[in-house]
This record gives sequence, structure tokens and C-alpha cells, in this order.
Amino acid sequence: MIKRSAKEDYYGGKWVFPGGKVEKGEDVIKAMLRELKEEVGVDVQRKVSFLRSYTFLRNDGSSTIGLVFCLKYKKGKVRLDKNSEDFCWILPEEIYNFDTIPG
Repeated sequence: MIKRSAKEDYYGGKWVFPGGKVEKGEDVIKAMLRELKEEVGVDVQRKVSFLRSYTFLRNDGSSTIGLVFCLKYKKGKVRLDKNSEDFCWILPEEIYNFDTIPG
């Protein structure tokens, strides 16, 4: 998980899964692999397990659909982008120990 910078407009200071938008012509899995590389600098194996989806409202009234996958780390040193201030590896049941966005 990554902790968003407190300066971020959307959910600043909250713990979230790395993520982002699917670009035109990109499928969900390719987008996920790209976003992980961009946001935290790691590669994961292409074998993924879908866990769940969720919807949350943004401050501007728009909504976002999130897709959660279980992945296996392959390589790379965690390197946070400018929008994040911390990271941690967790077990699924540990999610309830963090101040996260509603989902």
C-alpha cells in the first residue's frame, strides 16, 4: 500500500493501493502493470487474481470504480512518485489497520 501525500487534493494522507486510469487502447491488466511501475517502481508477475471491485465518490462529486487484484512481486526496488510519502507491504487481513479511503 502507499500513503498519499498530505498535499494531495484527493484523499491526502490516506493509505491506498497503487493505481491509476486505463489509457485509450489499454486493457485493465496492462494499465495495472504500467501504473505499478510508474507509482512504485516494481514489476509483478502477469499472473493475477481478481479480488473485488468497489466504487467511491470523489470530492468533486464524480465517482471511480476500483478493481483490486492479488499480485506476486517479481523485481524492483520500491520507489515512490511525488504523490506518495510512504509505503508498506501488507497481508489482506491487515487492510483494516490503515486509514484508507472509503471503499
